[in-house]
Amino acid sequence: MPDRGIAAMIRVTVRLVAMFLFVFYSSALFSQGIRSEYLDLPLPGQWESEKDLGTAFSGVEAYYDVKTGSLVQIRALPGMQKVSEIAKYFGQSGQDPSGDASQVLATAAFQLPDAYSQRAAKDIAKGNKPPRLWEMKDGEGNPGWFYTSQLFGQYNIKAIHGGSEVSEEYQSVRVLRAEHKSIPGGDALVFELETERPANEPAVKRFHMPPSMKDQRVRYTWIQFAPGGVAAGQGVLSVVTATSANSELTADDLLTQISTAKLKPME
Repeated sequence: MPDRGIAAMIRVTVRLVAMFLFVFYSSALFSQGIRSEYLDLPLPGQWESEKDLGTAFSGVEAYYDVKTGSLVQIRALPGMQKVSEIAKYFGQSGQDPSGDASQVLATAAFQLPDAYSQRAAKDIAKGNKPPRLWEMKDGEGNPGWFYTSQLFGQYNIKAIHGGSEVSEEYQSVRVLRAEHKSIPGGDALVFELETERPANEPAVKRFHMPPSMKDQRVRYTWIQFAPGGVAAGQGVLSVVTATSANSELTADDLLTQISTAKLKPME
């Protein structure tokens, strides 16, 4: 066989091997789930680390699944947060939707982006109503902005006695679950919400969410896990998920994975 033919066969073989290795290692990478500083979560999906959400608090590790649009935030806390606010909903799941519960979660895990807050402050100072989050191009393609926009509604300005009163309006959500429970390895505080209405199309488009998110309600789950129990004083692991309401990423699955995971030191 001519040398040219042998060289061509070698090139084809090398390409096929390279393609096989790429597919193999890509599949292996995505099947490993989330590997954070504090624990590993074997969640199925194409998880990517998000460094610039603009809505997360300091110390948060964020992971985003491009295919489903699911977002996971992980961080260590010195103790459980918003305990009294969440406790108000113990045994109250299924009640009429309101904006109070969404405010609890938003202030704990989905803060308003700096770019939005600065724009809103300028507008309010001029007596103008600030835009909605999805009306600003600053958050283009950012899943953190999307999930914040489904909790925070808008600023309202009301004229009173020659001046104005500014208030925050939060989106109506239904509390699906609020409970403190003992699980293997420690105690957990669980808070799960679902938006009253499906995600609005302008927000889905602005933040480049997957098509499957359209016409879907949004579900938020916040689990605070205290290894060894609350009194053990070993710190608290906070895991927040935001996803579509029909997602297979459930609170029970998260609780199981968190309770059986080998936790790394939380400092």
